[in-house]
Amino acid sequence: MARSVLQGYPDTDLRVMVVWVSMLPSDNERTARRASRMFHDARVTPFFDPRQRSGRAYADEVFPNCIEEALAVLPRDHVLFAPLQERSKGPEAVRTVWDAAFFYPPEVEWGQSAPYPNRWIKQIAFQGDQRAGTGEPTGWFWQDACDRVPIESDWFIELRRMTEEFVHENRASLSP
Repeated sequence: MARSVLQGYPDTDLRVMVVWVSMLPSDNERTARRASRMFHDARVTPFFDPRQRSGRAYADEVFPNCIEEALAVLPRDHVLFAPLQERSKGPEAVRTVWDAAFFYPPEVEWGQSAPYPNRWIKQIAFQGDQRAGTGEPTGWFWQDACDRVPIESDWFIELRRMTEEFVHENRASLSP
């Protein structure tokens, strides 16, 4: 995914940090290393987070009320209302942010906690691989705000769109 996005911007100072957060039983360092081999661009730096520290930091520090904000705007009959309501009562691991992309300009200052991203996208529900590449939606996504009704779309489509918008908005600071 990062490879296809970066190919569109060979002359920008766009950098990608991929953080593999251990969320599923099959998520381990070996799997993360193997998956990281797909990135052949020097602008990509992979990391493995076995203890979910980055995902929990984003959940606690950057998006602490995201699920509650979403529930406040979602109609009760929306397909995501019940699952999000359940998630809001769930254990700490459920509050870990993963399947997300955050966009920061080069001049952003990182301190003890992650700064709020300029742009972001988070997949909150997955509809399965069988739709990948068909042009049909593969999941539901929050974009830039939790207090908006999520959109039904596809990771590749949304990541390319958001990258294009981010690069356009930050063209001056991304020029080499």
